[in-house]
Amino acid sequence: MKTLLLAVAAALAIFVPLGSQAAEPMPPEMLHPPEKVTIEQMKCLPAHPRLMADEARWAEMRQRVKTDGRQGEIYALLRRSADEVLKEPPVTYKPKYAGGNLLAVIRDAEHRILTLAAMYRLSGEKPYLEGARTVMHGLAETPWTDGHFLDPATACLSLSIGYDWLFSELTPDEREKFAAKIKTAGLELTTHDHEQLSFLWADFNWNQICNTGLAFGALAIGDKEPELARYIINRTLAMLPRSAAAYAPDGLYPEGPGYWAYGTSYHVMLIEAFRSSLKTSYDLEKFPGFSVSASVIDQLTGPSGKFFNYFDTRPGRANQNLVFWFAHETRRPDLASAEWARVRSAAEVGDKYYGRGLVYALLWPTTTETTDQPTTGPLLWQGGGHQPVAVLRTAWNDPAATWLAIKGGTANYSHGHMDAGTFVLEANGVRWAIDPEIEDYLDVRNRTGLTHGQFFSYAQDSARWAHFRLGPEGHNILRFNHARQNIDGHATIGRMRKSSEGASVELNLDSTYADQAATVRRVASLRSDGVVMIEDTWKAPADHPTEVTWQWLTAAQASLEPGGVCLKQEGRTLHLRITGAEPNQIELQDIAPLLDAKFDAPLPGYTRIVIRVTSAAGAQGSLRVVAECASPSPSP
Repeated sequence: MKTLLLAVAAALAIFVPLGSQAAEPMPPEMLHPPEKVTIEQMKCLPAHPRLMADEARWAEMRQRVKTDGRQGEIYALLRRSADEVLKEPPVTYKPKYAGGNLLAVIRDAEHRILTLAAMYRLSGEKPYLEGARTVMHGLAETPWTDGHFLDPATACLSLSIGYDWLFSELTPDEREKFAAKIKTAGLELTTHDHEQLSFLWADFNWNQICNTGLAFGALAIGDKEPELARYIINRTLAMLPRSAAAYAPDGLYPEGPGYWAYGTSYHVMLIEAFRSSLKTSYDLEKFPGFSVSASVIDQLTGPSGKFFNYFDTRPGRANQNLVFWFAHETRRPDLASAEWARVRSAAEVGDKYYGRGLVYALLWPTTTETTDQPTTGPLLWQGGGHQPVAVLRTAWNDPAATWLAIKGGTANYSHGHMDAGTFVLEANGVRWAIDPEIEDYLDVRNRTGLTHGQFFSYAQDSARWAHFRLGPEGHNILRFNHARQNIDGHATIGRMRKSSEGASVELNLDSTYADQAATVRRVASLRSDGVVMIEDTWKAPADHPTEVTWQWLTAAQASLEPGGVCLKQEGRTLHLRITGAEPNQIELQDIAPLLDAKFDAPLPGYTRIVIRVTSAAGAQGSLRVVAECASPSPSP
């Protein structure tokens, strides 16, 4: 018991947001959840397979891939992915670095089991069965360390899928072995020391992933362990709604688009597992904002196909096969068409994981699979919630369109960066204002010697903010006397203003720069002719002058020109015209000398445009930067 308490406490220290945000007290429903599911229901669960699809559903899929052209194409790619998995070396259940977690390894095992087990059920071909069985034995024989609870949670889900989908082909000894592992190394880990398990009632992705992994285990072995399974599922139904805050009010996931895909994919799997096993979703798809969240991800994707990669999100938008569920659920075939294009593109370039979760496209087909429809949405959009974002664009489905995305919020949140007020800009097929791509967490920790808890601390003095990509140095923001943004601040975005000339939004950054400036506002505008303006105003503190620094990061070749800066990239040109505060100083900084080798990997080819302005004590200041392409995009 003591060992378990210490291990789970270590997990809590790692990933509950630290700093000024303390974990909420344990809700009483952790111990005594409302009984929505009974022991009798667990004893009478449907026959295997029952996780996300029963035998009738599998039979339907086997028929559909023969008669529907698009489903046949998806099936062919799933087979290709499964064949590639069979050629891979065996999974090595060792961390990347000594003392590190096994999450990447377990996610690889999840991909292999899901892909191979699906192909066996669809084809009946034994190599896929044996391949999945091999991975399952390796997973069952590996210790699931509970010091990083995503590991046992996702391992539990993976082994449960294999156990359920391949149940009729497993020997009695294998069934006993796998069920025992699910019970002891998964479910029972969360039946003690409940106060240390705050990730189960959190409002970020760990809630969805961990509860889903445990619920899959409970549904897989519920007929063998009905009392334990009943408790786990009732607790899941009590805890998961606490993640609803991540989607409210309009589907903008606060941890960024990359973590939307991660947390939401497990959420979707849980909905479908409940539907197939218990004949109800318990309305888990009805959280405010949940059903439209896939459309929000499209808003956060620029004409280049890259994300607005705020927080710990990489800019490249990989295929996210849970989108097929949203297309099916909301009857939006255009979502499926766009996702199918990303799957094909990933397969063409040899992305190892293009087939990860591809069976979703067969489990949840859209009603018009053979019709390619372009993705569309409002040209002007904003989302609220914990990390508000506004998006302004001139057109959809035009790679040369102008697209501006800007965020408010705070760094004091799971996977947060010190980036309130930052923006990215694309125009004429080029991303001119960028957010640097993050590094692998484990690489940073190994290089710096930081513990997981130190790296994921969001305190004002955290070492996290010394990392260029995460702290204030690596974002398109204002700085006052080179200070960090206030960790307790929260920048808001006002209602979008529209006119015949264009549209704009205003960010209130007062709390972000508390004690650094009396007031701070940033207005982002997109004119109907594609011209972009970033206008900043501030009032210096009454008792001392302030040096204001304005930052814009770019991969373009930058040079000074009269009145501003000229950017050139990929044969295109963007002019930045600077007006407002006088005098001002413009610097073009090579990022390389700004990096600390202890904290930062190289960022070759990046330039930071810096404008410096000094404001007298109590003085009002302003700065306007107008971005205009030499050959503007046509208006919508």
